[in-house]
Amino acid sequence: MTVVVTGAGGFIGGHLVADLLGQGKTVRAVDVKPIDEWYQVHDAAESVVGDCSDMRQAHAFAEGSEEIYNLAADMGGMGFIENNKAECMLSVLTSTNMLVAARDAGTRRFFYSSSACVYAGDKQTDPNVTALKESDAYPADPGGPDGRSGGRRRQSHPRQFGRSRHRCRDRTAGLGAARRCADAA
Repeated sequence: MTVVVTGAGGFIGGHLVADLLGQGKTVRAVDVKPIDEWYQVHDAAESVVGDCSDMRQAHAFAEGSEEIYNLAADMGGMGFIENNKAECMLSVLTSTNMLVAARDAGTRRFFYSSSACVYAGDKQTDPNVTALKESDAYPADPGGPDGRSGGRRRQSHPRQFGRSRHRCRDRTAGLGAARRCADAA
């Protein structure tokens, strides 16, 4: 069976693909960016350029998968979110389509990772990096529509369709965060 990583062309996605390949897994790496813009390309992975917000493509990506790590999202940090709210709403399509495709493909496990940007700004002001809880995301800032509604979808989807689900909110963009999230799945 295949493990799918969406957002595989990103920094964390590329490291996650490397880690999964190191575990001997068959990996389908998916990103909307052209391959020459990916942070890492792994010869051992099936690298696919495509758009998870397109339902037909999402189904093709999920076909034959045992696990999906959904890291794909419009991103760019707090400034990006505040200045591109409508564009960021498209991440809702990506997450929803991949959840539906996972259900239809009979995917056993679905992992979702989102940015800490969904947390209210006043929760992110402590320079000592105060630990945040999932409940701290509600009520969230308007800047993280997928993080808020996506969390609700990912909570109800496994209950109805009997799939395990896992999530992670990244506060750092580094290999350590990618490994912690992968180990939590």
